[in-house]
Amino acid sequence: MSNQENNLPVIYGVITNYTEFGCQAYSIDGDTGNIIDSHFCSSEGFAKSDLGFTDPILLKWDSFTDIEHSTVGFNQRRKKRYLELYPNGYTLEWVGNIHGIEGLFEKFIEANNQQEKGGQEC
Repeated sequence: MSNQENNLPVIYGVITNYTEFGCQAYSIDGDTGNIIDSHFCSSEGFAKSDLGFTDPILLKWDSFTDIEHSTVGFNQRRKKRYLELYPNGYTLEWVGNIHGIEGLFEKFIEANNQQEKGGQEC
């Protein structure tokens, strides 16, 4: 499922649910579907940055207060977590809607239902 051309693990950025208030986003292991991190955010653009898939400086700031500081903080924490899990490197790939890659949603559901039943954690 994941792109192994460079022999690095792939972390997918996905959104499983859009609501009028925002979207539920996850970073997941491309091979197992396990959740690495999650974030509910006001928009897909901020979700990408908050989960570490884009540089927060590239975002267009709006009228929210302190959004730059919180976004940079989220971004740095996520990247630190990814390096802890994949010390030899990784590739980030933003998918957006989890149904954008065939079979990814099913893998995500299966892997994370196993975790709830006492399976292996990320």
